[in-house]
Amino acid sequence: MEKVSLYDPERDIVVDVTLSPEDILRAQNDLTFATSLLNAAVKDKNITKDTERRRAHRIPRFFKRTSLEFDLSIKSVYSMYRWSTAAVLLLLDTYKIFQDKFSSRKYSHKKIWDEISAILVEKGHTTTGPQCAAKLRSLKKSYKSVKDHNNVSGNDRRTWQFYEVQEKLKM
Repeated sequence: MEKVSLYDPERDIVVDVTLSPEDILRAQNDLTFATSLLNAAVKDKNITKDTERRRAHRIPRFFKRTSLEFDLSIKSVYSMYRWSTAAVLLLLDTYKIFQDKFSSRKYSHKKIWDEISAILVEKGHTTTGPQCAAKLRSLKKSYKSVKDHNNVSGNDRRTWQFYEVQEKLKM
């Protein structure tokens, strides 16, 4: 068992935990696991907001990481969004509405993606503009892959649940 310091920049705290070598390796490679360790340690040590404020001044501004200390950004865990089929279809429908704005030079793409994200959030899908943009890039890539595969003579036909929707969008 080894002592490991877990740093949470969101709360600006460092929590020391004791882990097995296997758990240390897993935490280094799995951000979700490391975050759950951090949250459990914070809960066990009963770190409150007042404690965080008192401890924050003791943490150096440029926190030096050793091989056993992990820079855990809670935001990065929450930035991962699992896209449901309904969310993807809503994204594609919303993109279709805003498609003309993307080809116009009047609008910033970032602002358009933020508008699209706001519509998805309104409908209960917690996404950000960059997440929507990344998902659409991924969808376009998948669409192109399936389309190119199906255009080659002799290949078995591939199907994909969003193929027809994207075919209508003229991706």
